[in-house]
Formats: sequence, C-alpha cells, structure tokens
Amino acid sequence: MKKRKSTFVNFLLNSLSFFDTTLAIYENIQKGEKPYSDIKSLEEQKIFNIARSFETLSKAFLATYGTLIIYPALLISVVKKGHVKAPRHFSEND
Repeated sequence: MKKRKSTFVNFLLNSLSFFDTTLAIYENIQKGEKPYSDIKSLEEQKIFNIARSFETLSKAFLATYGTLIIYPALLISVVKKGHVKAPRHFSEND
C-alpha cells in the first residue's frame, strides 16, 4: 500500500524543487558562458523560481497553521450547535 503524502509535504517538496531550479540557473549565470541576452532571460527565470519557491513554502505553512486554527474553531462550532439543538430535541411538546 502506498502512503499518501500530506499537503504540507507536497508544498514543501514543490518549494524545494523550485529552489533547486533557481540554484541551477544561478550557476549558469555565474559561468557566464551564454550571450548577454540569454543571461537576462536566465535572470528572469531565476527571479520567477525564487518567487514560486517562497510562494509554495508559504502555502505549506498556511496549510499547517490553517488546519491548527480551523479545526478547533469547527469543533467549537459543532459543540455550540449541539447545545442549541439539544434543548429543542429533548423538550416536550405540549
């Protein structure tokens, strides 16, 4: 049976892959073997991949912290709804 990865792990792995791509592009820029126009496009790709890396990393933390915040709120909501419904359910209709 294949174990399913969590949302946090998926976002984290995506962030790391974007960052690895950024490092590879940075190394190509540092070598300077390509013409200037190509280096400019590599620099734009590097900036794009850095942004994507931090975006997916922030989504990973948001998925984790969002769950930690929303789960207790949902639990409290269900408990409050139970208290509202219980008196009606158990009350005797005259």
